[in-house]
Amino acid sequence: MLFSSQSNSLTATTDLLQTKSAMSLATSASALSDPIQQNSRTLNSSASSIGDSAIASNTSLRPELLTSHTTGLLSGRLSDRIADHPIFRLTSNSLANATELGTISPSGMSQVGAVSDASRSAVYHFGINGYYQNGSGEFYQTGYDQSSNVMVSLTRLSADADVRVIRDGNHNGIVDSGEVIAASEQINALAESLNIQGLGVGDYYVQVYQAGGGTSFNLNLSANGGSGHAPEPNDTFAQAYDMGTLNGTRIFQEHVQGGYPAPMTFDWAHDPIDVYRFNVGASSRFDLSLSGLSADADVQLYNSSGNLVAQSINYGTAIDSIHLARLAEGDYYVRVNAAFDGSTGYTLNLNVRPVFDLSQTTIDQPVLTRISP
Repeated sequence: MLFSSQSNSLTATTDLLQTKSAMSLATSASALSDPIQQNSRTLNSSASSIGDSAIASNTSLRPELLTSHTTGLLSGRLSDRIADHPIFRLTSNSLANATELGTISPSGMSQVGAVSDASRSAVYHFGINGYYQNGSGEFYQTGYDQSSNVMVSLTRLSADADVRVIRDGNHNGIVDSGEVIAASEQINALAESLNIQGLGVGDYYVQVYQAGGGTSFNLNLSANGGSGHAPEPNDTFAQAYDMGTLNGTRIFQEHVQGGYPAPMTFDWAHDPIDVYRFNVGASSRFDLSLSGLSADADVQLYNSSGNLVAQSINYGTAIDSIHLARLAEGDYYVRVNAAFDGSTGYTLNLNVRPVFDLSQTTIDQPVLTRISP
């Protein structure tokens, strides 16, 4: 990949090198002043004009029908933002009466169900624990606070139905802002699928919901322990690997290699930069660490406008980290770069904890602006 193809929005590696000193340096921003552009995530004018009286007179209104199914796969962020609006907090956003699936293993499990006008969604609760399966079919756990790569598929549909994975961070039984990690919303009766890389151990929900007529379905889930993988190319903002909504922990293990092109050529044989994109659906605490280095590498956090929010440029193989008490709702980019001409693997650990009050029990209460312990 040509290093010269880096976006103007990205700070060049050579610029970072000029700022590196012999002593370790890690800076972070405590607040984000730039407003995040969210025009693509606001409700359309027709949806915004619907009042409480329309909800009372038409209990079949569903937020997922207000999205454009004619465009194919729909970003989970738009579905999440529409569902979060108070006037659309209907039955489809309730996690009550979820069917318990237990811990999902690498070998996976299947469920047969149905959605209809009488029962518009089916909700399942499951856990992942970082177990992986070896060639002999035995299960092993890689260790505490690890992650799994989760696969979800929805097949054998006769009408349009969609699927999303949810982390109920405030445990209120409602799909709130920023809690939809990923969604697949294909048109008509096309099969749905999700591949969620590096999802942290914990408990989650998967929800199948009606988007057309009634249909039966086969839901398949598997979770194989291990860190996530971000395929190349992911060297610019435009090429960034999209993690979707960040809620809880995500872990990735990748590699960067610095260096310079051979004399009299422009052939960069190395891959000095990896870029990741994610969304924060609600004001959150943000923590990032870059570890497992065998050569110097640095990490930066940018907002959707390409402005630097925070960075860590520790010297050598010291762990780089960024800790923000409050990160505003919006889209962000994480950029990992080889600092010099060295080659190193790395483990990128990201964690978002939305600011909420655990005592919140109803959807009408405001979200309090204090961080839970």
